[in-house]
Amino acid sequence: MEISMIIVSLLLAGSVFIPFYLFNIAGQSERKKFKKKMEEIITKNNLNISESETWGITSIGIDPIMKKLLFVKIYPTENNIQLVDLSAVNEFQILEKRKVVRTENRKERVLEQLDLQVLLKNGNMYILNFYTISEDQGEDFEVRRIEKWNALLKSFILDKPIKQKAA
Repeated sequence: MEISMIIVSLLLAGSVFIPFYLFNIAGQSERKKFKKKMEEIITKNNLNISESETWGITSIGIDPIMKKLLFVKIYPTENNIQLVDLSAVNEFQILEKRKVVRTENRKERVLEQLDLQVLLKNGNMYILNFYTISEDQGEDFEVRRIEKWNALLKSFILDKPIKQKAA
């Protein structure tokens, strides 16, 4: 009777911890694939990224020597890669789209989309999508993130890179 109780306990514990372990390994595998793909893109474009950030399927980085901005979204079927020459940029503008949602007797403004518009000196523009509610259900400091990158990129077009303060 004691051996059968031990076996049942081990099976029960295994049924809880084995899926957790497998999901953790699968997540690490996806992150490794993303990192490898980013390294391929950086190498292909001969970039030396000094400042970068990655969240979800999106990554952004700056090469201060070549004055290039790399913005990448890696989807399962395709990759959206935008390489912007910062010396050709006229200005940056944050585009924020919100909708009003009624929840329990009050109205709330929910962020639907957050983009950084890059206007070039020749009149062309790029739209860098930082957040879309359909891709990223949860909002996680996207407004702070885009404001940080907007300030950082503006400093690069003014030839005065912002130095990050040590914590």
